[in-house]
Amino acid sequence: MFTLIAHRGACCEAQENTLKSLEMAADLGADVVECDPGLTQDGKLILFHDNDLQRLAGDPRKHSDMTRSEVRESLGKAGLTLTTMEDLENHYRKDAAILFDMKIHPTDEIFFRYLKNLPFRAIAGVHSVSEAKLAVEVLGGENVLAFMPKPEDWEAYGSAGCGNLRLWEHWLGEYTPDLLKAKFPKAQVWIMARDVNNSHPLHCMDGSKESIDKAMAMHADGMLLNDIRMARAYVDSKEAK
Repeated sequence: MFTLIAHRGACCEAQENTLKSLEMAADLGADVVECDPGLTQDGKLILFHDNDLQRLAGDPRKHSDMTRSEVRESLGKAGLTLTTMEDLENHYRKDAAILFDMKIHPTDEIFFRYLKNLPFRAIAGVHSVSEAKLAVEVLGGENVLAFMPKPEDWEAYGSAGCGNLRLWEHWLGEYTPDLLKAKFPKAQVWIMARDVNNSHPLHCMDGSKESIDKAMAMHADGMLLNDIRMARAYVDSKEAK
């Protein structure tokens, strides 16, 4: 089974990083839905990707310098909504697991224990080997994804126990799923879609049938992409043959 991970939820059809977007992605057939937890000035966990609100709301302030209420107000003026971790904890009940891209970079295991106790399967996407070790200890390797900043770091993250290893599509060449799985045969290798010819910073990760074909031909176990509707229909058609 080829795993499909919806990047920022169904972000091609709904506001990214919202409960609506995550639920829509799950309903469209995503196996995993991805989002970005951030921390506001008053210590509240919200779903937000960028450091500041410029792209979404035309507000240059960083969300880490704002209270949750201020972030909500700014987004509201742009016709957008804010989803918090409390919203997910209280309302998300879909079968698809949630992958949390760890932009808050925890230095202790408290946040990972919080993820473990959520009423749905949570996968921690880590950006450093130290984070990986903490997450693996609490969540188990199958619930940790290595968002490796450099492809040559794959052995360090695999040795830390990460059960899932992410390669960018444009890394596929010297670094392949077969290479990683030869060293770590139990690991899943997921590819992050990347259309290098598309200059839009978000839509370059929409994915395509060609990207999916390439990943499957190279024995990848899954793909992170934006266009989950296209991907689900295409993968289902291929697997039905």
